Amino acid sequence: STSFTIDNSAPSVTLTSAAATYFNTATISVTATFSESVTGFALAEITVTNGTASILAGGPAVYTFTVTPTAQGLVTVAVGAAVAIDASNNGNTAATNLTRTFDTVAPTVAFSAPSVATVNSAGSSAYTLTFTDTNLGTLVNATVNAAITIGGASTTGCTPTTTGCAGTTGTVTITGCSAASGSANISITAGGHSDLATNALTAAGPS
Repeated sequence: STSFTIDNSAPSVTLTSAAATYFNTATISVTATFSESVTGFALAEITVTNGTASILAGGPAVYTFTVTPTAQGLVTVAVGAAVAIDASNNGNTAATNLTRTFDTVAPTVAFSAPSVATVNSAGSSAYTLTFTDTNLGTLVNATVNAAITIGGASTTGCTPTTTGCAGTTGTVTITGCSAASGSANISITAGGHSDLATNALTAAGPS
């Protein structure tokens, strides 16, 4: 006797990408992995919110394609149900959306006025730093402090100490200035912080 196989199982599809959750590259590569070989999968079946899909390759079960963001912000990649079929004509189930955030905007920082306009070697003066960035990430006192430089005509002995970095602000306190007279100011280099997409802080100053 002869027999036949019944297959009513819909292939599933999973979207993955090696790109970080926050990225600043012009494109990212996305992989669509079906649970079995399928046909009919095409670029037109890929929906990208805030972006476009191109360069589809691979198959019959694993496909890759390129996603190019349109603007800053969340990029969502979707593959709907029944856009490809297996050998038994079962349409696939929908994939869980893949999301990444495109960000090429560097964080910036602004200085407040010094807390004390005139100090001696035993005194101190503090600046509040206010950082601006949509995806700023966690500020680290030591990293910010390493990027602080003191300039001006009278910087002898002046030492910066950064404390209280939390949220979008921090404090730089200047102590130990031992020059007989003159002025000093602070600046911050581009290495003072990188946001979640690894965009380096824009240098600022002098205050």
